[in-house]
Amino acid sequence: MNQHRQGDAVAQAALSVVEAAAAFPSTQRVLVVSRGRHPLWRFVVDRLRDRGATVTHDVRDEFDRHWDPPTPEELSVRRVGRGARPGVDLLIHHDPFGPTIRTAAPTAAATKGSTDRIRDLVESQVSLLFIDFPHGMDRPLLRDRLETVYLRALAEPLGRLRARFREISDKAAGARSLHLESGEGALLVVEAPWQVRDDWTSAQLDAPVLQMPFGEAWFACSPRRIQGIVQYAPGAHRGSTTVSAVVREGLLDHLPGNSGGARVVEVGIGLNPHAPWLPTTCLFEKSLGHVHLGLGDNSLLGGTVRGAEHFDIALPASTRAWAVQEDGHRVRIA
Repeated sequence: MNQHRQGDAVAQAALSVVEAAAAFPSTQRVLVVSRGRHPLWRFVVDRLRDRGATVTHDVRDEFDRHWDPPTPEELSVRRVGRGARPGVDLLIHHDPFGPTIRTAAPTAAATKGSTDRIRDLVESQVSLLFIDFPHGMDRPLLRDRLETVYLRALAEPLGRLRARFREISDKAAGARSLHLESGEGALLVVEAPWQVRDDWTSAQLDAPVLQMPFGEAWFACSPRRIQGIVQYAPGAHRGSTTVSAVVREGLLDHLPGNSGGARVVEVGIGLNPHAPWLPTTCLFEKSLGHVHLGLGDNSLLGGTVRGAEHFDIALPASTRAWAVQEDGHRVRIA
């Protein structure tokens, strides 16, 4: 991509970030945490300031891969009347990129699971916008190609994403179960009830949290209402591909935040045509028509299962999802 087109792509992606930020109730005081000084972050900061926000930009090392968002205390809590209000209304957090993501050195905050840390921020009245974007890459050709892919995914119009979500939601309305079938014919059955969400309905109904690039439709479900077996690559974590689309109690005990059995709590379907199916990145969750499973916590996603962590695993690209109506009629949803 030439320099002019790259600049246009950066500007469009930044505008999408700013429009997402504007959806939160209060965005007067914003903290942007980025890894490095990519032009995307400069555009975001400038556009937020153009809209009247007070913006602080915390630039971390480009090669920093610790997932370590600020705590409520670090966001300069100040007294307001008899209560306390954080000095930041909105945290825009550049998440670590790549398979080497690790938590920060042990501290009181870092010993908590990621979902618990998000919950602490939400309970302290901070809205959260997490953004996945490449950084810290020493191979220029790969870096440029990945950045181009991410910029396009970030800029996908919200209206199109919401329309695809409504189509899935409408098809699944009144269904008694979801059937997931892999190319090998393996079957996972998820029985109703569930809560159907996308990024925006969840931010309005569950918690003021958004994750970009958008978009994804998901069914927050009960692990007690799932039948099947999952085969997961030994020792793998986020982004590895399963070899069948099913779940077995106890098989995933070795994964973070998942002691006591395989607690599958979400079936997710990607909505973004500019998010390729790349299981080693977060894009597999957003890739149009592709299916993944969420494990651990779903209390921030519309469900009732509370846990210290939430993470996703990609199902094979051949996986299909069907909504099964009360009369047995099957409707393809992914």
